Amino acid sequence: MQRMLADVLLCRYRFSFPALLLLILVDVISAQTGPTRWTASPFNSPALPLAVRSPYLNVWLPQGNNPPQANETDNRLWDYNLPIQWYASVVVDAVEYRLLSLWAQGEQGAVQKAVEFTATRTSFLMEAGGVEFNVTFLSPIEPNDFSRQSLPFSYLYMTARATDGQQHRVRMYSDIEGNIAAGDTSQVIQWDADDTDDYVVLSTQLRNQKPFVETRNIAQDATVYYSFKKVSYESLNSIKGFTASWRISGFNSARGLLFSQPVNGNLGNTQETNFRAPSSGNDTPVLGISIDWGNITSTSEAAVWSFGVYRNPSMQYLMSDGSFQQRSPYFMSTITKPLDAPKFVLDDFPRALAAAIDFDTKLRAEGTAVSSKYADLLALTARQVMGAMDITIPPAKDGAWDIKDVKIFMKNLGSVGSDNGGQASVNNVGTLYAAFPAFLYLNPDIGGYLLAPLLEFQESKTYTLPYAAKDMGSGFPNAIGDGSNDPHTFGIDDTAGMLIMTLAYAMASGNGTLIANHYGLLRRWGEWLGNNTVTPFHQSSGDFSISADSSTANQTNLALKGIIGIAAMSKIADAAGETSDRDRFNATAHTAIDLWQKEAVSSSSVNFVYGSSDNSALIYNLYADKLLKLNLVPDSVYTLLTSFYQSSAGSMKYGIPLSSQPSQNTSTNWMMFAASTTTNNATRDVLISQVYEYASSSLNNAPFSSLYNPSTGVGSSSQGTGSGRASPAQGGLFALLALGTTSKSINLTSVSSGSSSPTSSKISPGVIAGVVIAAIAALACSIVLGIIIFRRHRHRREELQRESGRRTPQGILAEAQTVEPNWLLSQPLTGGTNNAPNSNTNSASNLVAYRDNANYRHAPPGTQTSMSMSHAPSSSSRSLSADWTADSLFTDATAPPPPPPRTGRLDSKSARIDAEHRDAEYSATEFSSPTQTSGSGGTRGRLGSLQLQQELDSLRRDVERMRQERSLLALSGDHHDVPPPSYSG
Repeated sequence: MQRMLADVLLCRYRFSFPALLLLILVDVISAQTGPTRWTASPFNSPALPLAVRSPYLNVWLPQGNNPPQANETDNRLWDYNLPIQWYASVVVDAVEYRLLSLWAQGEQGAVQKAVEFTATRTSFLMEAGGVEFNVTFLSPIEPNDFSRQSLPFSYLYMTARATDGQQHRVRMYSDIEGNIAAGDTSQVIQWDADDTDDYVVLSTQLRNQKPFVETRNIAQDATVYYSFKKVSYESLNSIKGFTASWRISGFNSARGLLFSQPVNGNLGNTQETNFRAPSSGNDTPVLGISIDWGNITSTSEAAVWSFGVYRNPSMQYLMSDGSFQQRSPYFMSTITKPLDAPKFVLDDFPRALAAAIDFDTKLRAEGTAVSSKYADLLALTARQVMGAMDITIPPAKDGAWDIKDVKIFMKNLGSVGSDNGGQASVNNVGTLYAAFPAFLYLNPDIGGYLLAPLLEFQESKTYTLPYAAKDMGSGFPNAIGDGSNDPHTFGIDDTAGMLIMTLAYAMASGNGTLIANHYGLLRRWGEWLGNNTVTPFHQSSGDFSISADSSTANQTNLALKGIIGIAAMSKIADAAGETSDRDRFNATAHTAIDLWQKEAVSSSSVNFVYGSSDNSALIYNLYADKLLKLNLVPDSVYTLLTSFYQSSAGSMKYGIPLSSQPSQNTSTNWMMFAASTTTNNATRDVLISQVYEYASSSLNNAPFSSLYNPSTGVGSSSQGTGSGRASPAQGGLFALLALGTTSKSINLTSVSSGSSSPTSSKISPGVIAGVVIAAIAALACSIVLGIIIFRRHRHRREELQRESGRRTPQGILAEAQTVEPNWLLSQPLTGGTNNAPNSNTNSASNLVAYRDNANYRHAPPGTQTSMSMSHAPSSSSRSLSADWTADSLFTDATAPPPPPPRTGRLDSKSARIDAEHRDAEYSATEFSSPTQTSGSGGTRGRLGSLQLQQELDSLRRDVERMRQERSLLALSGDHHDVPPPSYSG
């Protein structure tokens, strides 16, 4: 109908060509359909996962609109930049039929009758020559078994059954092309074969390998294995000479033996010796393996191939001391020889299949408890999130493996989050935050081991920024922190994300090790958020897809995440027994959320920007409040947003925009975060249905992208990078299931600002004696020094009194107000004629300008800074209402703030320097505090006495600090300059 209308408009009415193109586009979109020749269950997905086990074993089959059969197109790696040929065919009664991929040699294609996917398997039911074949691709998910989950191997298995009840001569064949080992197909590859009584193991790799380098998302240091476990002679009816044969040669030669010799078809068990590049035309080398079943009505067991991409070492990691560590896959602790890995995988197939069925059944049951559509979405995304990681361990000193030092590294497939330049970074914080619900549900320890390298790196001297890093390195598989010290605008987003994830992991696992090891770092992040969150300026969210709005000042969703991050820090402090920190972070979070609610919430929604009622938003960051059970955000906000989502869902078929201006972008993970915060199941199910409609629309033919247009249902179309395709961020779809995980009591033995090991409770008598003697000596020195200082200041005070007639009180006060204190969380922004808003007039605009003054925030402690309204946000950033004042968030007081309370922890050198700076600034502030006295000399004399008293107090604090630190040294040893040991879980 649309085409007829187009002809009429163009020919009869001379309709404009652009309008015609638009009409054709409408025609194409309206014509989108799923498969018409077979059934697809549970729905026609954008692409079908075939082998999705690691960043470098990530193979998919395109689907989408009117999709091709599995034997009508080539399968591809996740980014679609490089087609690979994973080929399969069968011979039935001397006639060859193609099952998977293309080969233009005249063989027929089997008829595809059905496709089905579960969380771990993708199955094709195909018919050829009166025989029905079940062709299944299995990518196990073993979240509680790191040895198996770290094995980058998947399965292809086939069974056959005659549909006419007659016996048929059946042979099965499969191969892989060598380009899976190259990336650059002009590079020469080499190969080898291992043929034993039980196994055929074929392998290929680059002749000139490059460690920790990838080309076109293919590792340049991998060995690719294609293997087969032989079927016993007793299982076959009429073939006694062989059960399996293999060949490494050009694909025409290997596949041609089956095609040209349909009766025999033995591949000869040979390999060519002329190593060459995989771009060799018809001579492109393949690794092929065949089995001859003889005359059967059905196969007695499955024919099983395994496909693996083996790398050892697999990651390069920057240690806290600045050295580089080469880390290996976890399975190396149990499988030490490369050839043993594919053999173990083949032997493990019966158990792996049974475990996969159990996993699929359990996940489907728990998903269906929400809705059948939700269960279907979980099935599509489970392999995607688990197939983007490498689980690693280092070698131990004794030559074995240190299985206590587990670290997991995620490749940011699809380049979402802060990787908007198209890179695929390591442990990208924004992507990790989106994916975290899946790990909380599947195994919280996975989340802990993903956070550990980020925390340890940022605990070290190598890291210098006051807020969290975006990632652990710009290019997988190198977790080397390159570029991590470059200032960035994702400070609030990633800092809050790290605090939220650390607490969520501890609450889901009960393991407080990360908190104990990194409390000082977490506290500093909480303090940074306290000074930068409520009115975010020059800050971006990870949703780069919202274009200009990604860095708009005063984003309410971003501010909410930062405030929740502060509240999470309060709960972290509570778990650590730091009651003073708990109370001040809690007070600040509650004050901030009250201010946020006042300025962000309108009558019908939450504004995307403070006070901008014409721009609404998907407030998905509310999810963390519910996940962590903070009860920070009032119920009225949840109710309001639920009503807003319900009313907005009808305007766009596939989702709710991240921001209504522009409205063409949203993401599956944030949609599910938002669905998890609704106050009724009806609205929740509406949002789930929208994501389901997008996934099942047949509008896309690439691995399920997390980024898409909520109006058209079209996912990001860029090739490979920045597209969201195959992104592990899809782990956010587990958000509903994750809500039930964060309820355990956190087991935390001790807290350290710099050390990573809980301290022992035993103290030797000799160490105690040494500490006591040192403390007594230090106290004696302080008394003598105090007497000297007292006499000196008494003499100076007498001089000042004599000079008082020559100096005015105003001049003395002006001198006293020249040092700017290092303001911390929930401490007053008071006094000061130039450097801070006056406590009586500090309006919202002053607060925004003051806190966004980069010179102020980053100046060394004790440095005087200048402040003027020129540092305020531009006119495009709306100032808050005048009654939102600085002193309503930061407690006002007439006295200068005291230094932060000492906790008795053994601080790292950097933390100790910070403390000494704070002590010095406190002394200067107290000395400069004006005091109302009579007489011209009274004020100055009072200041002199305060200075003397302060110096004596400072000395006493130093003595106390020495006593505390020496006590802790007796417990743990001097770890000031030793990098924290690895997280051991």
